[in-house]
Amino acid sequence: MAPRRTPHSPRLGALQPLLLVLLVLPSMLPGCLPQEIVPIPGFGTPEKIAMAEKAALLAFAAAFRNHPIFGQYGGWANVSLGMSYETSRPCVQFWKWITCDEEGRVNSIDMDNAAMVALNPAFARGRKPGPLKGVIPWRQMRALGNLQLLRVVGNDVSGPVLPGIIFRFPKLKEIMFLDNKMVGPMPNTVSALKSLQKLDVSMNRITGAIPPGIATLTSLTWLALSQNRMSGVLPAALGNLRQLRKLDLGGNGFRGPMPPSWGALKRLELINLQKLNLGGPVPAAWLGMVSMKHFVAPAARIRGRFPSGLLRLSQISDIILYNNRLWGPLPPARQLFAPHTLTQLDVRGNYLNGSVPKVPAGRLIDFKYFSNCFLPKPSPKCTRS
Repeated sequence: MAPRRTPHSPRLGALQPLLLVLLVLPSMLPGCLPQEIVPIPGFGTPEKIAMAEKAALLAFAAAFRNHPIFGQYGGWANVSLGMSYETSRPCVQFWKWITCDEEGRVNSIDMDNAAMVALNPAFARGRKPGPLKGVIPWRQMRALGNLQLLRVVGNDVSGPVLPGIIFRFPKLKEIMFLDNKMVGPMPNTVSALKSLQKLDVSMNRITGAIPPGIATLTSLTWLALSQNRMSGVLPAALGNLRQLRKLDLGGNGFRGPMPPSWGALKRLELINLQKLNLGGPVPAAWLGMVSMKHFVAPAARIRGRFPSGLLRLSQISDIILYNNRLWGPLPPARQLFAPHTLTQLDVRGNYLNGSVPKVPAGRLIDFKYFSNCFLPKPSPKCTRS
């Protein structure tokens, strides 16, 4: 007579790989299950959650062709799923490029190419195997529900910059995708990331407008969208982001006018509007940006007189306004150089006239003013205009 099997029989242990397949399979067979995550009975134990997180990380590595930065340099071993819970957890095995919280859940993936190259110069662009190449497998990563930071910087990652299912990662605080090959547009479902503090997707190939959902992320301190292919009118609703310290929008097709509502950004320290189509003067309401240090807006088609209101900002350090459409005289030297924090003032390539103010003795200010209409030698363009 065969012995009676108990719930802890080895046969049930053999079902564990099947449960992991059931977790990952919906992402590989779209349409076979509803959009909602369907709980798998018995999968909510810490042991099985850890195994699911490991499967998600291995899917992440596989999406990048199992680059040696994972296995050879990172310890991401594709070991048998039949290993014990304690010996197979990534947080116990100290996999590189991830961190874990106090509960042993994966809470960050940090893949900075500079750190990769520091380990091996062969991971630099132009060499083999080079940086990471592939698409982030968001659906296979759904088990990483505690993820707070995802940083993939300076690689060749392609695919959508953010997926429509980004709302399945509600604990994300930082998304750093600077300098990759990601495309857009950005989905409005980004509005679900209420904990998000930093979003940097600069230097990619993103298209479309800034989604309205961005303006609802009131925890944002850092929003960087520069050097992409985005377009549309600058949203006035960004003035709701009262915690914002950095707003980097330069190098896109955004157009003005500059929203007066942004004057409510009292904590903003840096704004970059380089090469935008602003087509008007700097709003007087922007005097409300009382923390402003770096005002960067070259070649942005700003029109009107020099925005002397910026000189009343007590922390202003850099005012970069070259190659715009500014006209008229500059303020007198005692006003122009009054801010004791001012270190750089660049107004080259405008239509400013009158005399050139002199930097007071003892002040170390990088003052650039060439190619204007100043006397006694105005630029040739002044006689043609």
